[in-house]
Amino acid sequence: NPAHLVGTASGFNNLSVLVGGAVFQPLVGIMLQACTHTYQINGVWTYSIACYQYALLVMPLSYLLALGILLFLRESHPERIHFKSKR
Repeated sequence: NPAHLVGTASGFNNLSVLVGGAVFQPLVGIMLQACTHTYQINGVWTYSIACYQYALLVMPLSYLLALGILLFLRESHPERIHFKSKR
């Protein structure tokens, strides 16, 4: 990768972490609400442990998906690039 794009790649990685939180938090909530093992206590909806396990299953599935994608990536073993600052 060109040296002038390193900052862009780093910024994209940081943005991906934030987007992941914005996507997965509502997704876990939707999956939790879809669970049928709920009951009310004093008017408050309560979810069973099985519901939380079902909703949070998205985390290990995401890790497995990332591992699967990782197997298809190639490492190019680039040489270290040294460049002088333009200051």
